[in-house]
Amino acid sequence: MSGSDEGVSLDSSSNSQSFSFPQDASHVSLESGGSGSSGSGSGSDRGGRTETDLLIDETTPMVASDSEIDTFAGPGKTSMIGAIFNLSNTVIGGGALSLPFVMAKAGILVGVIEAVLMAILAWYSARLVVQTGYHINGKSASYAQIAARALHPRYGPRLIDATVTIFIMGVLTSYVIVTGKSVQNFLIFFTGIDLPFELTSAAITLCILFPISSLKRMNSLKYTSVVAIVFIMLLIVALMFRTATTISFEGLKLGNFKLVADDPFNGILMGIPILSVAYQFHPNIYPIWMEFEDQSPKPVNKASMAAIAIAFTTYCSMGVFGYLL
Repeated sequence: MSGSDEGVSLDSSSNSQSFSFPQDASHVSLESGGSGSSGSGSGSDRGGRTETDLLIDETTPMVASDSEIDTFAGPGKTSMIGAIFNLSNTVIGGGALSLPFVMAKAGILVGVIEAVLMAILAWYSARLVVQTGYHINGKSASYAQIAARALHPRYGPRLIDATVTIFIMGVLTSYVIVTGKSVQNFLIFFTGIDLPFELTSAAITLCILFPISSLKRMNSLKYTSVVAIVFIMLLIVALMFRTATTISFEGLKLGNFKLVADDPFNGILMGIPILSVAYQFHPNIYPIWMEFEDQSPKPVNKASMAAIAIAFTTYCSMGVFGYLL
Protein backbone atom coordinates (compact mmCIF):
# COMPACT_ATOMS: atom_id res chain seq x y z
CA MET A 1 0.00 0.00 0.00
CA SER A 2 1.33 3.48 -0.79
CA GLY A 3 0.00 7.00 -0.65
CA SER A 4 1.24 10.55 -0.86
CA ASP A 5 0.03 13.93 0.30
CA GLU A 6 1.97 17.20 0.09
CA GLY A 7 5.38 15.61 0.23
CA VAL A 8 4.47 13.05 2.93
CA SER A 9 4.61 9.44 1.79
CA LEU A 10 3.95 6.13 3.47
CA ASP A 11 5.18 2.85 2.06
CA SER A 12 4.70 -0.38 3.97
CA SER A 13 5.50 -4.00 3.41
CA SER A 14 5.23 -7.01 5.61
CA ASN A 15 8.50 -6.25 7.42
CA SER A 16 9.19 -2.51 7.29
CA GLN A 17 7.70 0.92 6.98
CA SER A 18 9.33 4.25 6.27
CA PHE A 19 8.31 7.87 6.47
CA SER A 20 9.64 10.80 4.49
CA PHE A 21 8.98 14.44 5.24
CA PRO A 22 9.12 17.75 3.37
CA GLN A 23 12.40 19.53 2.79
CA ASP A 24 12.14 21.79 5.86
CA ALA A 25 11.91 18.77 8.13
CA SER A 26 14.21 16.44 6.24
CA HIS A 27 16.50 16.17 9.25
CA VAL A 28 13.78 14.19 11.08
CA SER A 29 13.33 10.59 10.06
CA LEU A 30 11.93 7.41 11.55
CA GLU A 31 12.44 3.88 10.34
CA SER A 32 11.39 0.76 12.15
CA GLY A 33 11.66 -2.90 11.44
CA GLY A 34 8.66 -5.10 11.71
CA SER A 35 10.43 -7.35 14.21
CA GLY A 36 11.26 -4.44 16.55
CA SER A 37 14.98 -4.60 15.77
CA SER A 38 17.35 -2.69 13.54
CA GLY A 39 18.94 -5.70 11.96
CA SER A 40 21.29 -6.46 14.81
CA GLY A 41 18.53 -7.63 17.12
CA SER A 42 19.04 -4.81 19.66
CA GLY A 43 15.75 -3.78 21.22
CA SER A 44 17.25 -0.53 22.62
CA ASP A 45 17.93 0.87 19.14
CA ARG A 46 14.70 2.02 17.54
CA GLY A 47 15.33 2.92 13.95
CA GLY A 48 18.83 4.22 14.70
CA ARG A 49 17.62 6.29 17.66
CA THR A 50 18.80 5.47 21.18
CA GLU A 51 16.71 5.41 24.34
CA THR A 52 18.27 8.75 25.34
CA ASP A 53 17.10 10.32 22.06
CA LEU A 54 13.59 9.00 22.59
CA LEU A 55 13.51 10.24 26.19
CA ILE A 56 14.65 13.70 25.06
CA ASP A 57 11.88 13.77 22.46
CA GLU A 58 9.34 12.81 25.10
CA THR A 59 10.44 15.27 27.79
CA THR A 60 12.15 18.17 25.97
CA PRO A 61 10.63 19.44 22.70
CA MET A 62 13.56 20.14 20.37
CA VAL A 63 11.48 22.35 18.05
CA ALA A 64 8.87 24.85 19.22
CA SER A 65 5.32 24.36 17.99
CA ASP A 66 3.65 26.91 15.72
CA SER A 67 1.64 28.35 18.62
CA GLU A 68 4.80 28.74 20.71
CA ILE A 69 6.56 30.48 17.85
CA ASP A 70 3.64 32.90 17.47
CA THR A 71 3.67 33.57 21.21
CA PHE A 72 7.40 34.16 21.49
CA ALA A 73 7.94 36.24 18.37
CA GLY A 74 9.19 33.48 16.08
CA PRO A 75 11.22 33.83 12.88
CA GLY A 76 10.97 36.98 10.83
CA LYS A 77 10.05 39.28 13.71
CA THR A 78 13.40 41.07 14.09
CA SER A 79 15.86 42.92 11.88
CA MET A 80 19.63 43.02 11.86
CA ILE A 81 19.66 46.56 13.30
CA GLY A 82 17.26 45.61 16.08
CA ALA A 83 19.31 42.53 16.95
CA ILE A 84 22.55 44.54 17.03
CA PHE A 85 21.09 47.15 19.37
CA ASN A 86 19.57 44.52 21.65
CA LEU A 87 22.83 42.58 21.85
CA SER A 88 24.87 45.77 22.31
CA ASN A 89 22.62 46.82 25.16
CA THR A 90 23.11 43.37 26.67
CA VAL A 91 26.90 43.57 26.39
CA ILE A 92 27.41 47.13 27.60
CA GLY A 93 26.58 47.47 31.25
CA GLY A 94 27.99 48.61 34.55
CA GLY A 95 31.34 47.06 33.65
CA ALA A 96 32.04 50.08 31.47
CA LEU A 97 32.51 52.16 34.61
CA SER A 98 35.33 49.85 35.73
CA LEU A 99 37.45 50.25 32.59
CA PRO A 100 39.37 53.33 33.85
CA PHE A 101 40.44 51.20 36.81
CA VAL A 102 41.72 48.51 34.43
CA MET A 103 43.69 51.08 32.44
CA ALA A 104 45.17 52.53 35.62
CA LYS A 105 46.30 49.16 36.94
CA ALA A 106 47.64 47.69 33.68
CA GLY A 107 48.53 50.80 31.68
CA ILE A 108 46.74 52.14 28.60
CA LEU A 109 48.57 49.98 26.06
CA VAL A 110 48.29 46.77 28.09
CA GLY A 111 44.66 47.55 28.99
CA VAL A 112 43.66 48.05 25.35
CA ILE A 113 45.43 44.84 24.30
CA GLU A 114 43.67 42.95 27.09
CA ALA A 115 40.32 44.40 26.00
CA VAL A 116 41.01 43.22 22.42
CA LEU A 117 41.89 39.69 23.55
CA MET A 118 38.82 39.41 25.77
CA ALA A 119 36.63 40.70 22.91
CA ILE A 120 38.04 37.98 20.64
CA LEU A 121 37.34 35.32 23.27
CA ALA A 122 33.78 36.61 23.71
CA TRP A 123 33.20 36.54 19.94
CA TYR A 124 34.64 33.02 19.63
CA SER A 125 32.58 31.67 22.53
CA ALA A 126 29.45 33.23 21.00
CA ARG A 127 30.18 31.41 17.73
CA LEU A 128 30.55 28.15 19.66
CA VAL A 129 27.16 28.72 21.28
CA VAL A 130 25.56 29.33 17.87
CA GLN A 131 27.25 26.35 16.19
CA THR A 132 26.23 24.03 19.04
CA GLY A 133 22.60 25.10 18.79
CA TYR A 134 22.57 24.76 15.01
CA HIS A 135 24.17 21.30 15.23
CA ILE A 136 21.49 20.10 17.64
CA ASN A 137 18.40 21.76 16.23
CA GLY A 138 19.17 22.82 12.66
CA LYS A 139 18.30 26.40 13.73
CA SER A 140 18.05 28.37 16.96
CA ALA A 141 18.02 26.12 20.00
CA SER A 142 18.09 26.71 23.75
CA TYR A 143 20.52 25.98 26.56
CA ALA A 144 18.02 23.49 27.95
CA GLN A 145 18.16 21.47 24.73
CA ILE A 146 21.96 21.52 24.77
CA ALA A 147 22.02 20.40 28.40
CA ALA A 148 19.59 17.59 27.57
CA ARG A 149 21.99 16.28 24.96
CA ALA A 150 25.24 16.88 26.82
CA LEU A 151 24.29 16.09 30.43
CA HIS A 152 20.97 14.34 31.01
CA PRO A 153 17.68 14.51 29.11
CA ARG A 154 15.67 15.28 32.24
CA TYR A 155 17.98 16.82 34.83
CA GLY A 156 20.25 18.71 32.43
CA PRO A 157 17.58 21.33 31.53
CA ARG A 158 16.71 21.76 35.19
CA LEU A 159 20.35 22.43 36.03
CA ILE A 160 20.56 25.02 33.24
CA ASP A 161 17.35 26.69 34.43
CA ALA A 162 18.74 26.97 37.95
CA THR A 163 22.10 28.30 36.72
CA VAL A 164 20.56 30.93 34.44
CA THR A 165 18.12 31.99 37.17
CA ILE A 166 20.95 32.55 39.67
CA PHE A 167 23.00 34.44 37.08
CA ILE A 168 20.10 36.69 36.04
CA MET A 169 19.14 37.39 39.65
CA GLY A 170 22.68 38.53 40.41
CA VAL A 171 22.81 40.78 37.35
CA LEU A 172 19.38 42.30 37.98
CA THR A 173 20.20 42.93 41.64
CA SER A 174 23.26 44.94 40.64
CA TYR A 175 21.23 46.87 38.05
CA VAL A 176 18.54 47.74 40.59
CA ILE A 177 21.18 49.01 43.02
CA VAL A 178 23.02 51.08 40.40
CA THR A 179 19.89 52.60 38.86
CA GLY A 180 18.29 53.30 42.24
CA LYS A 181 21.38 55.09 43.51
CA SER A 182 21.81 57.01 40.25
CA VAL A 183 18.21 58.23 40.24
CA GLN A 184 18.50 59.20 43.89
CA ASN A 185 21.60 61.32 43.18
CA PHE A 186 19.93 62.77 40.07
CA LEU A 187 16.92 63.95 42.07
CA ILE A 188 19.12 65.44 44.77
CA PHE A 189 21.26 67.35 42.24
CA PHE A 190 18.43 68.76 40.11
CA THR A 191 15.51 69.08 42.55
CA GLY A 192 17.02 68.89 46.02
CA ILE A 193 14.61 66.07 46.90
CA ASP A 194 16.29 63.27 48.86
CA LEU A 195 14.09 60.20 48.51
CA PRO A 196 15.01 57.00 50.35
CA PHE A 197 17.08 54.57 48.28
CA GLU A 198 14.58 51.79 48.88
CA LEU A 199 11.75 53.92 47.49
CA THR A 200 13.58 54.89 44.29
CA SER A 201 14.70 51.29 43.71
CA ALA A 202 11.18 49.93 44.20
CA ALA A 203 9.68 52.60 41.92
CA ILE A 204 12.18 51.87 39.12
CA THR A 205 11.64 48.12 39.44
CA LEU A 206 7.84 48.27 39.39
CA CYS A 207 7.39 51.10 36.87
CA ILE A 208 10.23 50.48 34.40
CA LEU A 209 12.16 47.22 34.79
CA PHE A 210 9.22 44.89 35.38
CA PRO A 211 7.07 46.12 32.45
CA ILE A 212 9.86 45.99 29.86
CA SER A 213 11.09 42.60 31.10
CA SER A 214 7.56 41.22 30.70
CA LEU A 215 7.45 41.83 26.93
CA LYS A 216 7.01 38.63 24.94
CA ARG A 217 9.34 39.58 22.08
CA MET A 218 13.00 40.52 22.33
CA ASN A 219 12.55 42.71 19.27
CA SER A 220 10.19 44.93 21.29
CA LEU A 221 13.19 46.02 23.35
CA LYS A 222 15.03 47.52 20.38
CA TYR A 223 13.69 51.00 21.11
CA THR A 224 14.79 50.96 24.74
CA SER A 225 18.11 49.54 23.56
CA VAL A 226 18.56 52.44 21.14
CA VAL A 227 17.84 54.91 23.93
CA ALA A 228 20.33 53.16 26.22
CA ILE A 229 23.07 53.17 23.56
CA VAL A 230 22.43 56.85 22.81
CA PHE A 231 22.82 57.75 26.48
CA ILE A 232 26.04 55.75 26.66
CA MET A 233 27.38 57.62 23.64
CA LEU A 234 26.41 60.92 25.29
CA LEU A 235 28.29 59.84 28.40
CA ILE A 236 31.39 59.12 26.32
CA VAL A 237 31.15 62.52 24.61
CA ALA A 238 30.75 64.26 27.97
CA LEU A 239 33.72 62.32 29.34
CA MET A 240 35.86 63.25 26.34
CA PHE A 241 34.89 66.91 26.68
CA ARG A 242 35.62 66.94 30.41
CA THR A 243 38.99 65.25 29.86
CA ALA A 244 39.97 67.68 27.10
CA THR A 245 38.91 70.65 29.25
CA THR A 246 40.88 69.40 32.27
CA ILE A 247 44.01 68.78 30.21
CA SER A 248 43.79 72.19 28.54
CA PHE A 249 43.62 74.01 31.90
CA GLU A 250 45.77 71.80 34.11
CA GLY A 251 47.95 70.01 31.59
CA LEU A 252 48.48 66.28 31.23
CA LYS A 253 49.73 64.67 34.41
CA LEU A 254 52.54 62.69 32.89
CA GLY A 255 53.41 61.13 36.23
CA ASN A 256 50.11 59.26 36.22
CA PHE A 257 50.03 58.58 32.46
CA LYS A 258 51.59 55.22 31.70
CA LEU A 259 51.35 53.03 28.64
CA VAL A 260 52.57 50.08 30.73
CA ALA A 261 52.06 50.03 34.49
CA ASP A 262 54.84 49.27 36.93
CA ASP A 263 53.27 45.89 37.63
CA PRO A 264 51.32 45.07 34.43
CA PHE A 265 50.94 41.38 35.28
CA ASN A 266 48.97 42.19 38.42
CA GLY A 267 46.89 44.66 36.41
CA ILE A 268 46.13 42.00 33.80
CA LEU A 269 44.96 39.56 36.48
CA MET A 270 42.71 42.22 37.99
CA GLY A 271 41.31 43.11 34.57
CA ILE A 272 40.40 39.58 33.46
CA PRO A 273 37.29 39.15 35.66
CA ILE A 274 36.13 42.71 34.94
CA LEU A 275 36.43 42.33 31.16
CA SER A 276 35.03 38.80 31.08
CA VAL A 277 31.84 40.02 32.77
CA ALA A 278 31.82 43.22 30.67
CA TYR A 279 31.56 41.17 27.44
CA GLN A 280 28.85 38.87 28.80
CA PHE A 281 25.83 38.61 26.49
CA HIS A 282 25.59 34.92 25.70
CA PRO A 283 22.30 34.13 27.52
CA ASN A 284 20.43 36.35 25.02
CA ILE A 285 21.88 34.86 21.85
CA TYR A 286 19.25 32.15 21.39
CA PRO A 287 16.16 34.32 22.09
CA ILE A 288 17.36 36.93 19.59
CA TRP A 289 18.40 34.32 17.04
CA MET A 290 14.94 32.71 17.25
CA GLU A 291 13.39 35.91 15.89
CA PHE A 292 15.49 36.03 12.71
CA GLU A 293 13.77 34.97 9.51
CA ASP A 294 17.03 33.37 8.39
CA GLN A 295 17.67 30.66 10.97
CA SER A 296 21.18 29.93 9.74
CA PRO A 297 24.12 30.96 11.98
CA LYS A 298 25.18 33.77 9.61
CA PRO A 299 22.87 36.64 10.71
CA VAL A 300 23.22 36.06 14.44
CA ASN A 301 27.01 35.78 14.09
CA LYS A 302 27.06 39.12 12.26
CA ALA A 303 24.93 40.73 14.97
CA SER A 304 27.19 39.32 17.69
CA MET A 305 30.32 40.61 15.99
CA ALA A 306 28.81 44.09 15.56
CA ALA A 307 27.68 44.18 19.20
CA ILE A 308 31.12 43.19 20.46
CA ALA A 309 32.74 45.83 18.21
CA ILE A 310 30.43 48.51 19.64
CA ALA A 311 31.16 47.33 23.17
CA PHE A 312 34.92 47.31 22.56
CA THR A 313 34.84 50.88 21.21
CA THR A 314 32.76 52.00 24.18
CA TYR A 315 34.98 50.31 26.74
CA CYS A 316 38.23 51.61 25.30
CA SER A 317 36.85 55.16 25.01
CA MET A 318 35.58 55.22 28.58
CA GLY A 319 38.68 53.48 29.89
CA VAL A 320 41.23 55.74 28.22
CA PHE A 321 39.47 59.08 28.76
CA GLY A 322 38.39 58.14 32.27
CA TYR A 323 41.99 57.23 33.11
CA LEU A 324 43.33 60.49 31.66
CA LEU A 325 40.76 62.43 33.66
